[in-house]
Amino acid sequence: MLIISYYLSIPLTEIEIQAIRSQGSKGQNVNKVSTAVHLRFDINASSLPEIYKRDCSN
Repeated sequence: MLIISYYLSIPLTEIEIQAIRSQGSKGQNVNKVSTAVHLRFDINASSLPEIYKRDCSN
C-alpha cells in the first residue's frame, strides 16, 4: 500500500515498478547494471476516487 495521505492510499497491485538501465553519462558500468526505476500508474484504471481522476484528465 502506497500511503498518499491519511485518507488516500494506492494498492501496490495498481503500481508497476521496473528496474531499468538508466541513460546518461558514459561510465565504467554503462549498460551493465540497472540504475533507474520506471514507475507506471494508470490513474483511470485505478481505485482512486473519481474526483482525482477528473482533475487529472485536463
